[in-house]
Amino acid sequence: EGECDIYASPSVACVRANQVAAALFGALMLPVSLLDLEGQKGLQAVTTVYRFVAVAVIMGTVGAAAFTQGAHSSGGGGAPEEVASAAALLAGARTPALVAGGGRA
Repeated sequence: EGECDIYASPSVACVRANQVAAALFGALMLPVSLLDLEGQKGLQAVTTVYRFVAVAVIMGTVGAAAFTQGAHSSGGGGAPEEVASAAALLAGARTPALVAGGGRA
């Protein structure tokens, strides 16, 4: 069906998925917010470790992609459209169909 965007094209399934995700988040966070600081100590330690692991995985995959991209293309780097798409992604902008659809727009 494509991308789920509740702002640009709010399909019923997309809105429902967003509502379910918000309800799950609320159901998980409400009990945590009611704990005192001693009760949150273990959760805070776990989430801190998770953050460091997540950043390490992100940096590792970005580094691996940067080094292997030259081996897969003839120019030593990505095509201009791919580079522009990556720059837009890093800047937080909407990316072209290259990323979402797998082909060039």
